[in-house]
Amino acid sequence: MNSSAIHNKWVEDAIRSRYVTEFDHYSFREIEIILTTPLTDIKKAYQIGFDRNVVLKYLREEQYKVEDVYHKNFLREVRNLARLNEFNNENIVKFLGISKGIKYFINRDLITRGLIFEKASLFKLFTYCY
Repeated sequence: MNSSAIHNKWVEDAIRSRYVTEFDHYSFREIEIILTTPLTDIKKAYQIGFDRNVVLKYLREEQYKVEDVYHKNFLREVRNLARLNEFNNENIVKFLGISKGIKYFINRDLITRGLIFEKASLFKLFTYCY
């Protein structure tokens, strides 16, 4: 089993055990780009069913030379964010979960996931992004 398959298995196990929550990417509307960097896209969206505004962060796969590096970075970020949720501090942007979608890449389906956060003040958001 290659390392990207191991990382995907960890994410699937984390979802199944409710350590990480997964949301349907079709539940987001009014999506607007807030910030684009070489490695990420940050977007604002409204989440139907939860009646809340959220922030979506997508790691840009095409910027990683090796697929395993993308998976390692995504997994590291999810683990760290899930641990931060254990602290109940108003200065920490709350990690709500991940969203899985399909992207087409070189004639094959590639699973991509986005990170979902509470909508925060600009200070908290930009502190996190940089």
